[in-house]
This record gives sequence, C-alpha cells and structure tokens, in this order.
Amino acid sequence: MKDIADVYCEDVNLQKAILDIKLIKTPNDKKFVKISVLEVIKKIESEYKELNISTFGVDEVLVDINISDSNKFFQLIKVFLISLILFIGAGLAIINFHADVNMEKSHKIIYYLITGEKTDKPLTLQISYSLGIGIGMAIFLNQFGKQGKKEPSPLEIEMYKYKKDIDDYKMNNKNKS
Repeated sequence: MKDIADVYCEDVNLQKAILDIKLIKTPNDKKFVKISVLEVIKKIESEYKELNISTFGVDEVLVDINISDSNKFFQLIKVFLISLILFIGAGLAIINFHADVNMEKSHKIIYYLITGEKTDKPLTLQISYSLGIGIGMAIFLNQFGKQGKKEPSPLEIEMYKYKKDIDDYKMNNKNKS
C-alpha cells in the first residue's frame, strides 16, 4: 500500500499496519499494472471492516514493474555510450548547420563591419560566438540560478509531458500489453 497511496489515520499503529498491506502479487508477464481505488478499499475493508474510508485524488494508479537483473557497471557504460553518441550528434548538427549557412564567411563579414579589418581567421568573434552558444544553452535549460527559485527547464517540461503521455497510453490500453 505504501508504494501507491498515502494513508491518514488518528491511530499511528493502524496507519502503519494499513501502509504495510500487500495489494497484489507482482505479475511476471506484465511491465505495468493498473490498480483501482476500489481494489484498495476492498483490500483494506477485508482486513479492517470497522473503518470509515474516505478517498481523494485519482481513481486509478499505474504501477511500473521494474525487475532489474543488470549490474550498475553495465548501466553506467550504457549511460556513458548514449551520452557520447548524443554529444557527437549534437556537435555534428551544429557543424553541419554552420557549413550550410557558411558561418565562416558570415564571421569574416561581421568582423570586417565591426573592426574595418579583413582577416581570414576572426578568432575573437569565433571564440566569443562558441562560448555564447554554450552559455546560451545553459541559460535556456535553466542551469544557472538553481539555488533560488526552482523553475523547471523546458527540457524537464517536455520530459514530464512525454512521461504523462506514455502513462496515459498505458492506462487507456491496459489490455493490449
């Protein structure tokens, strides 16, 4: 019970006993299970008939069943490899974008307009541009100022929406899994 619900009760011992109730046996053939509030009420009433139960919140809970046999080292290697692939992919995307728009020529023109000097390597502009890309992404993803207000980054919001869509799909297509 304690994995899916909060229980409030005047009797602390009763509250702990209710939280320790086992609701279901974990199925081996499914990756998730949908539990209804009615199942929870029936289970509590089967053990404590005299209770007056009030509910609030959602009427169904989706429980992900994660049975992991892999070790932490293998998980760490997978995270490292995926991060490396994403890092290289992002770098290639930026490089290809810059090649498509001829960023080198653009930097030379901008450098000439600012300084009045022609150069083949406007390093001051290129270095500040490169730093600006990194700092701009960090600011966009809210990586600065985490101590004060806790506002989610755009990436965190998109991940939340994605997880919610996956959970909604699982809830609505329970019998198809």
